[in-house]
Amino acid sequence: MRPEHLRWRDIRSTSAFRSTVILGGIALGGIVALLVLVYVLTSHELTARSDRLIHARAARWLAAPAAGLPALIDADIEGAAAGTAFGGLFARGGERISGNIPELPADLGFRPATITLPDHHTAIRVIRFQTRSGETLLVGRDVALVADLRRRLLLILLAGGVMTLIGVTIAAALFSRRPLRRIRDLNDTAHKIAAGRLDVRMPDTGSRDELDQFARTVNGMIGHVERLMGEVKGVTDAIAHDLRTPLTRVRSQLHRVRIDPALPPPLAALLDAAQGDLAMTLDRFNALLRISEIEAGARRAHFRPVAMGPLLAEVVALYDPLAEDHGIALTLATDAPGAIDADPGLLFEALSNLIDNAIKFARRRVSVAATDRDGRMTVTIRDDGPGIPPEERTLVVQRFWRGRDAGDTPGSGLGLALSSAILQLHGMTLAFEDNDPGLTVRLTAPPPAPGDRS
Repeated sequence: MRPEHLRWRDIRSTSAFRSTVILGGIALGGIVALLVLVYVLTSHELTARSDRLIHARAARWLAAPAAGLPALIDADIEGAAAGTAFGGLFARGGERISGNIPELPADLGFRPATITLPDHHTAIRVIRFQTRSGETLLVGRDVALVADLRRRLLLILLAGGVMTLIGVTIAAALFSRRPLRRIRDLNDTAHKIAAGRLDVRMPDTGSRDELDQFARTVNGMIGHVERLMGEVKGVTDAIAHDLRTPLTRVRSQLHRVRIDPALPPPLAALLDAAQGDLAMTLDRFNALLRISEIEAGARRAHFRPVAMGPLLAEVVALYDPLAEDHGIALTLATDAPGAIDADPGLLFEALSNLIDNAIKFARRRVSVAATDRDGRMTVTIRDDGPGIPPEERTLVVQRFWRGRDAGDTPGSGLGLALSSAILQLHGMTLAFEDNDPGLTVRLTAPPPAPGDRS
């Protein structure tokens, strides 16, 4: 399990989080719909109750004799609780006859409406009626309690929705943590396998869930691939080992024939070509055996702290004449990187192969740089050559692979494979990126153990 904390953006991207949010959203939608229904029905019932009370009072007022109606209106208003009963009787011309509504609103129809009075701070619901004598009667009721209840219901609705949303989010995050940690473990293992560690296996917790089923399937596949790769490498190593000795003898015999002073020049030229071909074949066999030895982890005996700055300076100094002959500007820039635990000879060889490749394909310049950020050392080698197509970047570290842009450039197709094996032995990652134009080769060393930091 990785030691760093899980990040929010990682948690919210998991299927467990999304599933919980979807189900919680459905539940939240149902709760909100229920609360909205309760709010609407309650509000409607309270409003209808106010209208029924207004109509009841209006019916009593309209049933009274016209001469006694003003007195009845004033008496009912004074007898009601303060600020709860409102009414007004207005003549045909709009003048007030009685009541506590000071004036007749100009745009008031016969449908229920809400108005405010100058000396009253809350809303009043009024209904307009017509008396038998043609006068206008307004009957109203203070609906402050209704409005307050509506606000309270709305606040409860909003608070309930927010609390439910927060609860769903927290639940989704909690449900996502364990699967995400397991996914990270699987991802870390997959990176190790992709880097060539076919001996590692996906973690199996024994819970028999879908992740365990996936891990078992992948482990079976990796085991099969490991066996096949082992058989292929075994055959290759056996061929290289068995042919190296007889080919060395053939080269020695050709050399003895070549140094004969009586050898005709045409035959000498043929022997020189044959010796060159044999030397290249033996170099390839030696490289194959060396790769197998390194991949087997048998070269860790000479590991020690190695300062990357001086080592890079040695490699660049070695290849500077070659770069000058090719018209390539070779530069080195370091920010005083620290040391890493390495075999200096093997690391020198890996860096040499990578810089040699860069010089082969560069047009005008190759730059080498080393940085050390928080104990994480990175070496970059940039050139302005044709680069490597993205679909070939995982293939160039395979044995004998030659890219389509290699053309007639000399090489055996084993240099990058050897460098990759050396870097894997050191726990370093090798990545190929665009340099626009050209290629960037990025080597990243593993972070030092906490006790190794200065």
